[in-house]
Amino acid sequence: MTKVNLDEFQKTGYDDWLWLIKNSLKPEELKTIETQSYSGIGIKPLYTENDISDQMRRIIRDSGDFPYIRGKSAPDVKNHRWLIIQPLKSDNIFDLNKELAANLAIGQNSILIDFSLLASIAAQYDYSFADIFDILFKDIDLSHYPIFFENCVDYNFYQFFLSYITNNNIDKDTIEAAFGVDIFSKILNNGIIPITIDQDFEAISGMIKSVKSNHPKSGIVAINGNNYAEAGAGAIEEIAYSIAQAYEYMRQLERFDLNLDEIVNQIYFNFSAGSEFFIEIAKLRAARLLWAGILNKCGIDKSLAKMEMICQTSEFHQSFLDSDTNMIRNSIAAMSAIIGGSQGLKVNFIDTEYKNAEFAEFAGNLQLVLLNEAHLTDTIDPLGGSGYIENLTYQIAKHAYQLFVEIENRGGFLACLKDGYLQNNLNDLLISKKEQLANNKSILIGVNKYPNSNDKFLNNLSSSDLNNIISNLVNTSDDYDLQGNIDGQKINKLLKERPAATFEAKVFSN
Repeated sequence: MTKVNLDEFQKTGYDDWLWLIKNSLKPEELKTIETQSYSGIGIKPLYTENDISDQMRRIIRDSGDFPYIRGKSAPDVKNHRWLIIQPLKSDNIFDLNKELAANLAIGQNSILIDFSLLASIAAQYDYSFADIFDILFKDIDLSHYPIFFENCVDYNFYQFFLSYITNNNIDKDTIEAAFGVDIFSKILNNGIIPITIDQDFEAISGMIKSVKSNHPKSGIVAINGNNYAEAGAGAIEEIAYSIAQAYEYMRQLERFDLNLDEIVNQIYFNFSAGSEFFIEIAKLRAARLLWAGILNKCGIDKSLAKMEMICQTSEFHQSFLDSDTNMIRNSIAAMSAIIGGSQGLKVNFIDTEYKNAEFAEFAGNLQLVLLNEAHLTDTIDPLGGSGYIENLTYQIAKHAYQLFVEIENRGGFLACLKDGYLQNNLNDLLISKKEQLANNKSILIGVNKYPNSNDKFLNNLSSSDLNNIISNLVNTSDDYDLQGNIDGQKINKLLKERPAATFEAKVFSN
């Protein structure tokens, strides 16, 4: 076999590659050679190892080593399987049990329960939570599956579940459960800070004290950063607001005779997985880096500075009408979360106007395909070391830390809620996102770029409805006088002149 002499090949430098890129593009395309993410991070057309900052080089370690940029698992850990966290669709408690058993039988490896659904069933049928748990978990071995509760607003709910475990002689040390308590999501949704907020913090502190002896493998406090992403935040803001919120919990709960180690051990994060593939991967790496660094500055042991993280696919960029588009975007978002090192994943699926059951099942089956056929977990942090990813990770972490410090300088997360700083920022970000998408400065394939002129929804729209959509868009004041039926030619003309016409209907109608 002939040995290849690599010295025979001419080395290609950065300038050579850049020259090739520029000469491969049309003149009008050169204007877009450098772009910006939603958060304002500049994206270059080419990255090399020289784009990895000296600061990043000093802190990049193996996975499992502080500051956990590459993940919390040691590199010799062979099983990197993430938790498949899929919601149940039934609204009958007996059907929920059947659906859950069926999902677990085909490979789902965790359980997600919506507390609000259980509370609704309890109220409607006069069931106690003991009755509900008996039916819901019938013939299911809870010791094999981590359990996630969401939308939990009843602080007694933990005691109901603990009683069920005790009454059924289940070894509590084998149960892993996350209870999803989140005061601040409730405040942001309702727009009201309750006068009883101190009592809420005290109740949460009581739950944390209880789990130390009764339920050691648990997470009480959920930081639902995905809510910020759905409200318009980019990667930088989602991380900064989430960590500022967690820091506020630390500050508040410490007042009730808890040490920081005990508090941090009960916090987990729920991030969004959006459509900017590489940004999303870098975001998760940056979140682990920033969280570990802040906890280390607080004097918390490095072994406790591992961020517990799950993700769910974003609904912000889903089409309200187009199931095919949703399917593709969910696949890309799911892959970014897994490659970015999320420990668990929930794939959301928006019911479209067509209510296609086959597409609805796709949300659950997607993860099974990725888990068993895509080999995404064969390598930890497969993009680590890339000049592009390491540069993005550093930029996101740097700017998110600056925003976190700004929030703290203003008095902290709760103070910024009270004076409207966070809400105003999110509103500004949302308006900016809508403007970029509506004016084609940002692209959503199939929505504001290459829209489907044969879309059933468009063809069924009345002229007045379509005019309302157009007139309500930002920076759009033209009054289209469309009479009678809208034919394909007129739709194409409309989409060409105002591609945002279907954007508002498809994305923000829900």
